[in-house]
Amino acid sequence: MHPNVTSKEKLLLAAKELAKTEGLSALQMRSVASAAGVAVGSVYNYFPNKNALLTAVVASIWFDMFHNDTEE
Repeated sequence: MHPNVTSKEKLLLAAKELAKTEGLSALQMRSVASAAGVAVGSVYNYFPNKNALLTAVVASIWFDMFHNDTEE
């Protein structure tokens, strides 16, 4: 049985959590799929390769850093 299809945002959240806890080197298509609880094919639906996944994760992290709405 294959897990349900997911959203790009859910995959990015799972990938960012992996990067945070295990480093960018832990970002593999299979590890992100496992962390998100989906089939590997679901990751490939949004990211055609590891480079595209890494680019999206880094872009998302930078976006979060510069568009953080919380006041410190």
